[in-house]
Amino acid sequence: MQNKFFLYILLGVLLCGSSFSLQTKTKSPHGDLKTNCIVCHTSDSWSIDTQRSNFKHDETGFRLTKAHQKAPCAACHKSSDFFKVGTSCADCHQDVHKGKMGVSCETCHDNNGWDNRKIKKDSIHTHQDAGFPLIGMHARLDCSQCHRNNQYRGTNSECYACHAAKYQATSAPNHGALHIGTNCNQCHTGFSWQKAFYSHNRFPLTGTHKTTPCSSCHISGYTGTPSTCFGCHATNYNNTTNPNHTASGINTTCETCHSTTAWTPATFSHNNFPLTGTHRTTACSACHTSGYTGTPTTCFACHATNYSNTTNPNHTASGINTTCQTCHSTTAWTPATFSHTNFPLTGAHQTTACSACHTSGYTGTPTTCFACHSTNYNNTTNPKHSTAGINTTCQTCHTTTAWTPASFAQHDSYFKIYSGKHKNRWSSCTQCHPTSYPTYSCNSCHSNAHHQGSNCLSCHS
Repeated sequence: MQNKFFLYILLGVLLCGSSFSLQTKTKSPHGDLKTNCIVCHTSDSWSIDTQRSNFKHDETGFRLTKAHQKAPCAACHKSSDFFKVGTSCADCHQDVHKGKMGVSCETCHDNNGWDNRKIKKDSIHTHQDAGFPLIGMHARLDCSQCHRNNQYRGTNSECYACHAAKYQATSAPNHGALHIGTNCNQCHTGFSWQKAFYSHNRFPLTGTHKTTPCSSCHISGYTGTPSTCFGCHATNYNNTTNPNHTASGINTTCETCHSTTAWTPATFSHNNFPLTGTHRTTACSACHTSGYTGTPTTCFACHATNYSNTTNPNHTASGINTTCQTCHSTTAWTPATFSHTNFPLTGAHQTTACSACHTSGYTGTPTTCFACHSTNYNNTTNPKHSTAGINTTCQTCHTTTAWTPASFAQHDSYFKIYSGKHKNRWSSCTQCHPTSYPTYSCNSCHSNAHHQGSNCLSCHS
């Protein structure tokens, strides 16, 4: 009541323009502060209630946000003179980094709390420029997990520097015993330490190699491991009996026949001798009797016995060449066929035994009919070819279908006997050609005493 009474009296004096005045003016302890006292202080108590205070800190150029809103005024304003206070973080907060991280604390810290370090975009860029981008799990770690004792400069960026304990404790595989390198990022990523993967660039993992345990190949460690198939499969090579690789001199380039999909069955690309027909199912050792190097690629090399023992015809006696594929195929050794391109086999020639024509061998055999049929020519009496002056071009009258009957199809162009009135009126050539074929006589059929000796065709057509 006394305080209110005092205020009423003071207000009345001011309003009435009384000559009463305060003789003493008190200097503000807050320095050159223009703000009226009642903005922060009340008549109830000189102590400041920040919740009820109307002081606008924003007008000072330093806005109070987040944790700063809850901080007591005296935490920053150590002196009553409010103008004797800095506005940078370092003015209030001790720099545990001792100036090594610069004076821009807000790069890593914010007003949520000094210990609540938040990695901002600027910090990520800083890390990237330093050669250690924050990705995966690293982006969620607290800074102190890598930067111990507030040491942020000169921190070792090698994975092993932080993960040495994991390296030593790993047993599948045992990194230390197998001398696996300490360059962790060859197998591990920043997204998951457990899901390790190694890029097998110098030996791509395909087929069953994908599921083979690492230790199966890296039995002596992970450095200097051979990258050849034989390096791991020497035992398979030495123990194989079908065929015996060692005795047969098969080279140790396993991938020539084997694949990573399955060690067996093995296949060999027979580029220099394509396997066709029965060769596909023939045992390798049947041809590779002396090993797998220098094996000849000619048919005769394997089929010399077949050549020598053949009697129909006798290849050796007949002088048949050793180019077997001329008559034989890989589908079956017999029957053999020969492409008679220089003398096509037609009619009865198709079933005639080869030796019937090739009596003196298979080289230099004549291709004329007379060469094989001279006996037929000489022994023919109806008509007698040798005395009748018939030429030896047998195919003029004979065909390959049958040697007899013979016919001279061109006769109608000279004198119609296969058409017209003479058709079927004769039974043999000698009826008109009794002595030779260049001459003829009509009298054998058209006998007339009055015309004997005359040329019938001079009058009769």
